[in-house]
Amino acid sequence: MRIAFNNLRILYGEDLELVRGNIVIEDGKIVEISNKVYKESIDMKNGIAMPSFTNSHVHIVDSVCKDIDLYKPIDMIVGKGGVKFKCLENKLREEKEKAVKDAMEEMLKNATLFFCDFREEEKSGIEFLANILKSYKLIEYKILGRSKDSKEIDSILEISDGIGIPDMEYMNINDLKRIRVKCKKKNKLFAIHCSETKREVKNCLKLKPDFVVHLTNIDDYDLYLIKKYKIPVVICPRANSSLAVGVPRVKELLEATLVGIGTDNVMINNLNMFREIEYTFKITRAIYRDYKFNAKTILKVATINGRKILKAKTNEIVEGNVADFVIFRNKPFLHDEYLAIVHRYSSEDIKVVVKENEVMFR
Repeated sequence: MRIAFNNLRILYGEDLELVRGNIVIEDGKIVEISNKVYKESIDMKNGIAMPSFTNSHVHIVDSVCKDIDLYKPIDMIVGKGGVKFKCLENKLREEKEKAVKDAMEEMLKNATLFFCDFREEEKSGIEFLANILKSYKLIEYKILGRSKDSKEIDSILEISDGIGIPDMEYMNINDLKRIRVKCKKKNKLFAIHCSETKREVKNCLKLKPDFVVHLTNIDDYDLYLIKKYKIPVVICPRANSSLAVGVPRVKELLEATLVGIGTDNVMINNLNMFREIEYTFKITRAIYRDYKFNAKTILKVATINGRKILKAKTNEIVEGNVADFVIFRNKPFLHDEYLAIVHRYSSEDIKVVVKENEVMFR
């Protein structure tokens, strides 16, 4: 299949450089970006083409427990024996499956075509989720599992993309190091929630993770360590705010290392990446009182960066790359395309979603 879109503003390449032109895709790849207009091309009427969103951290099965007891301390909500786990235990398998499917439709609606799930419930939990997700061809994913039983780690690594540890207190550090070694040998991801409520960066980095999640509560020395060792970070500002544990030091983290973004636990936060980037952009400008902090930075975090952190194929809009992008309809009187996407656009403004050989018009 060959299809050409013309009359576009394109957020091109790794730096999302704004260029005007046309995109031709064939057999699932971008074969041409130019000013050449083909006879049967589709006029996108000055729409904006952008790489699809990457949601770098979610707990998608928790969508069966939306907004339960949010007015409690974080430990009572998502800690050991907390509200989340009691809720999951009391839900039927059919209810969980329906909740996951609803969540997948929400991601698709909002042009999120790649995500990373931190999955509980050990091997059975991974198999349950993977069985549902195989029906969604447009959305790619990585599932990171976990288990306190070191003997089960090998079987988990056979069916997952790696291990996602909830915190440094999950197991003793020697066991965690052994798991890290197994992940490295099998070329699987090893990640950990770190410093969401208390400082623990130094200990987290002893495990040499592929990336850490949150870093909501850190000091200058923690930032120094992150920068020194170039450990990628996935931030979840809205979820952190909902749980009343603070917000990450976004600007400084961006200066220190590679940063992605996630909507986190669907129990406490929706999967809407438009909301995530707007909140992050505006709260960062407010906290730092930095009027120069720009929207393009946040768009990179929410699209290109996440794929790098998750060691997935890139979705940059460049010739020769896999087609994985969204086209927004034009809005009149716009003066800044990056700002428009970050704080004006929504799922209602999506005209086309392209994922390899699949082209969805809205």
